[in-house]
Amino acid sequence: MKRCTRCEAEKPLAAFSKASRSKDGLHWWCKECFASYYRATRERILERNREWREANPDYFHKNYVGARAIRLVNNKAYYEKHRTRLLMQMREYRRSNLPKFRIYGRAAYARKVGAPVVEHVSRLKVLEIVDGLCGICLTLVDPSNFHVDHIVPLSGGGDHTYANTQPAHPVCNLRKGARQAAA
Repeated sequence: MKRCTRCEAEKPLAAFSKASRSKDGLHWWCKECFASYYRATRERILERNREWREANPDYFHKNYVGARAIRLVNNKAYYEKHRTRLLMQMREYRRSNLPKFRIYGRAAYARKVGAPVVEHVSRLKVLEIVDGLCGICLTLVDPSNFHVDHIVPLSGGGDHTYANTQPAHPVCNLRKGARQAAA
């Protein structure tokens, strides 16, 4: 049991919030008193903060944007100074976590998520099958810049086969996301 210094009532310890500054690790006011105080003073505190922001409009720019530029310069200097050690650490991490880095390409991802059928799918053959048309907007696709889209997404249980793939403009495919193509 503990006594609240605001309402002077004896309450169980569960009625008090944690506070690292106090000796017993609990706030000196009970949760109920603290909530009523907060509700009563909330508007005044918000107004004071609003006035301060209006009086100091460049504070964010000075203290965040400027500090970010300094951090970037310092990080680059640190990297240049410790480059060989950092590269060795990255190589060692990669070597010790090789299974994480073994997943390359859609076929490997399809096997990982347990797609029912996985076959090698050639990007150019996918483009040839539909005469170079985007499977989503039905316009011609640039052969040097297109995505291979899964009609039924791999995450939705689709196969990684020619029957389930179609060429798509990058914009169309990214807009479609992991949804099934509209019929």
